[in-house]
Amino acid sequence: MDVESKFRLVIRDVEEVVTEDELRKLIESGGGKGYLGFEPSGIFHIGWLVWAFKFRDLVEAGFDMCLLAATWHAWINDKLGGNIG
Repeated sequence: MDVESKFRLVIRDVEEVVTEDELRKLIESGGGKGYLGFEPSGIFHIGWLVWAFKFRDLVEAGFDMCLLAATWHAWINDKLGGNIG
């Protein structure tokens, strides 16, 4: 996939990019690093696909992504009635 295709993939369905030039430079250099973190607050539902698809787009564009699921935080904050298993 060429740089322009990766760029279009990354910005697809996003509201804002801080600077397009910086994003292009990251893509040209092989991608950057990023993460997505969340605290599960309910059972998995279709709304989760929004971030899951963007996460996939970033991985496909060459970004080294890390997914942080704060399950311990969900447990101590009594999400799902304290039963997240």
